[in-house]
Amino acid sequence: PESQSSAAVEKLLLQIGEALQKSDAFAARALLQKALKIAPRSPDVHTFAGVLADGEGDYRTAEKHFALAVKLAPASASARNNYGAVLL
Repeated sequence: PESQSSAAVEKLLLQIGEALQKSDAFAARALLQKALKIAPRSPDVHTFAGVLADGEGDYRTAEKHFALAVKLAPASASARNNYGAVLL
């Protein structure tokens, strides 16, 4: 079960990345909602949620997701970098 959910999240993360590269915010948002339900404590999911929100100009939501990514993965340089960038 946990390995299945982990595999499902990894697949969703790939799909979210592809949707963001295509500037398909609608698809990315739908995929993120699924990923957040499966893995609400995944720093990667929150990072993608922050990237989407930031790209849409929703800096408050981006900040929330990036801050949570840092809280969940405090040693992650990329999580800290994203959080710091949105605070500027």
